[in-house]
Amino acid sequence: MSDGRQEASASSASSDHVLQRVTVEQMTEEGALEHLDALASKYVGRPIRYFGDCIPAHFAETEVPLLCRIRPAHVVALDATGPECRP
Repeated sequence: MSDGRQEASASSASSDHVLQRVTVEQMTEEGALEHLDALASKYVGRPIRYFGDCIPAHFAETEVPLLCRIRPAHVVALDATGPECRP
């Protein structure tokens, strides 16, 4: 949508499902690579670089990381693991 509203859907291994409607408040390249490095490091439990350690370094030549600040407008969480959801 041209006004910044977006919809995202995600699920996890536990079968939880989350649907969000958000407004993108800001998109910037500033700090995005550092943020990716921090997330990748947190995920593996040690300091790593996103480009080179997490994904092949040559992607840094063609990929531009963006840091997006979003504001949730509507969130729905569904739990399909409870007994009432089983046949």
